[in-house]
Amino acid sequence: MTSTILDNLGTAHPGNEGFSAQVAQILVIDSAVDDYHLLTEGLTPGTEVHIINPNDDGIEQLTAILSSLTRPIKVIHLLSHGSPGCLYLGNSTLELNNLEEYRHSLQQWSVEHLILYGCSVAAGDPGSEFLDKLHHYTHAKISANPLPTGNSALGGTWDLSSPVPCPLSPETTATYPHILGFDSPTNLEAGIVPFDVAIGDFNGDGIQDLAVTNVGSADISIFLERETAVLHRK
Repeated sequence: MTSTILDNLGTAHPGNEGFSAQVAQILVIDSAVDDYHLLTEGLTPGTEVHIINPNDDGIEQLTAILSSLTRPIKVIHLLSHGSPGCLYLGNSTLELNNLEEYRHSLQQWSVEHLILYGCSVAAGDPGSEFLDKLHHYTHAKISANPLPTGNSALGGTWDLSSPVPCPLSPETTATYPHILGFDSPTNLEAGIVPFDVAIGDFNGDGIQDLAVTNVGSADISIFLERETAVLHRK
């Protein structure tokens, strides 16, 4: 019998034969990850999948997911973009500077293992300090990558030296065409004397955009995914 796993957005993922009612691990994927649906194919039987909505706080979403489960969970596999000492979840980040703000949520996770697949999360001093403090709040054994995660041709690896096997199939990790990091930075030219910045989905395409208020030129620069617009104040 073929089972269906539902994420927290109500999306059906066909798949895993032998899905067990006694799920001991969950796979949580941030929907900002490129072609994230490819990562849900060929999972280890019994792995429940949840997708993080890009428009809401990802840490609070994950906390709500865990509190809604009726089965004890021992392992969270968290696939998101990352950088040294930082995870990008939904419209929020989890990093050294805001861990204290999320203390209450983190203490509710109550899992034995937390596997973080974001690129370079464990890299350098920022990564080490972040993981130490995250362990302090969650009491979980944490595995994270000091290197890019993903396609080997792009410099990525899926080897986190974790005691917990990756729930993705070898075929999935071998063929996934991206890494779980960001492209090289792009310089955006705003107006005169940029003063304030806001992030939101301004054109309703489900992708976060950037707005910059320019006090010197009395206008607002809007940076969408595919184009740039300038709104002049009257």
